[in-house]
Amino acid sequence: MGFRPVGGVAVIGRDTWAAIGGRRALEIEWEAGPNADYDTRAFTYIMLATVRAPGTVQRNRGDVDAALRAAATRVSADYTAPHLSQSPTEPLATTARWDGDR
Repeated sequence: MGFRPVGGVAVIGRDTWAAIGGRRALEIEWEAGPNADYDTRAFTYIMLATVRAPGTVQRNRGDVDAALRAAATRVSADYTAPHLSQSPTEPLATTARWDGDR
């Protein structure tokens, strides 16, 4: 499952409330697009299967299998987290006009 960017619309205003008002004024009809079938749970299973699959040995030093068999206790756990937006609520952005030395 490769990266498939998602499109969107940006609304820029002089402040948050102006941008929110601009967004509310839009009349947009969205199409489901290529990510319509995206399923977080299915993606999690794919990722877990990937990390559990045998890898390619890059260095063979010692006998890990023997060490694990001899261990008094073995702990195994899988940790996952849902996808979260990495964008701030209000992206830091500005517009500047430069006119000579001002």
